[in-house]
Amino acid sequence: MENIFSDETETTLLAQRSMILSAPSIDAKQLALLEGEVKHRLELFLKGDLEVDPQESPLFYSFIKVFSETDDPDLKMCAKKAEAKIIPLLKQFDQSAGYEQLMKVSPEEMERNLSDLDGFEKINPFECDDQGRLIFTQFRLVKKVLDNVEITDDENTSTLDAGEANETFQETILETARLKTYMRLCVSCSEITQADYLDTLQMEMEKALVILFVMDKTSEVKYPLDGFQAEKIHNEFKKLIDTLE
Repeated sequence: MENIFSDETETTLLAQRSMILSAPSIDAKQLALLEGEVKHRLELFLKGDLEVDPQESPLFYSFIKVFSETDDPDLKMCAKKAEAKIIPLLKQFDQSAGYEQLMKVSPEEMERNLSDLDGFEKINPFECDDQGRLIFTQFRLVKKVLDNVEITDDENTSTLDAGEANETFQETILETARLKTYMRLCVSCSEITQADYLDTLQMEMEKALVILFVMDKTSEVKYPLDGFQAEKIHNEFKKLIDTLE
């Protein structure tokens, strides 16, 4: 019999856990169904029937850690084994993203981060007020670059529906930056503010555009960014702006 939580993502399952545990009266049946689905997924992961991409390992790690806080001994044991199995994937992520603090983040901090990020992800950085002006002015230059990108076909001619192609391009850049921002901030040991989220999103969008147009000039940049590296990317981004003025 299919569990009512079978089609939910790991992030949604984490949110469901928070809802159940924060209710005035805990629904033991719902909690058992939820933890049963989590146990099933962890068993699939342990058997090799559920693959986790290294880039998604921090999210799955948080999934494991949060659900390891349970009174169910079988789920607790599954989580312990899964935590050991995911370590190589976390190391791969560390190497690509530059993080070394993942194992320092507590389940409570991870759950808080995921909750905050789910809220911040609803923000549209290009939202305008009634006068057509950007509300988040720090994205003005990013928007300028995106608006001036011309999508061409293999023969270097403009596409028939340039507006639709440009909109798709902008959405791709934004969603990629959102994902990168989510992955970087979900392992924060300190509470994430909206300013933290927007600053990181801005940097990820600038980085995506710089890599797209001047890949060779940023090939040596490694993460997490220090002040020098962040300035390097921002300077390259400003060169993109200069070409439009």
